[in-house]
Amino acid sequence: MIDKEITDRLISLISEYTQDLKEAASSYKKFSDFRADKKTQRYIERTLQIDIEACLDLANHIIAGKGFREPSSNADTFYVLCENKIVPLSFFNKLKDMASFRNLMVHNYAKVDVEKVYGILKRHLKDFDMYLSYIVKFLEKKKGRVNERR
Repeated sequence: MIDKEITDRLISLISEYTQDLKEAASSYKKFSDFRADKKTQRYIERTLQIDIEACLDLANHIIAGKGFREPSSNADTFYVLCENKIVPLSFFNKLKDMASFRNLMVHNYAKVDVEKVYGILKRHLKDFDMYLSYIVKFLEKKKGRVNERR
């Protein structure tokens, strides 16, 4: 069973982290300014990591709650959502990139390319919003079905 309290908390965290990243992104108009600010780079890297991890936690909670097949990797976690029509397959590559970036941050943090981080910050924060929109739509539809049965 999908626990509304858990999903609400994770949705709130993802929204908060994404908003924090958007605020940080607005502070840097030029890559050279971002490259010079190591403290902010580390804050953004960590916030991206926990934002992605919250996305994965939300996906895993839904997968377990619905009894879908167990994913074999972080990228596969997102693919299971696609298989079950919660997220469109056309969005999978963006989610796979998120999972890959998270793995890089955790396992090869010394090899993180600051230019790539800046690119994510400037061009891909909307992917978090899109992900949440698909999840919320699914949860609302699920809620509507529950209410219809009463």
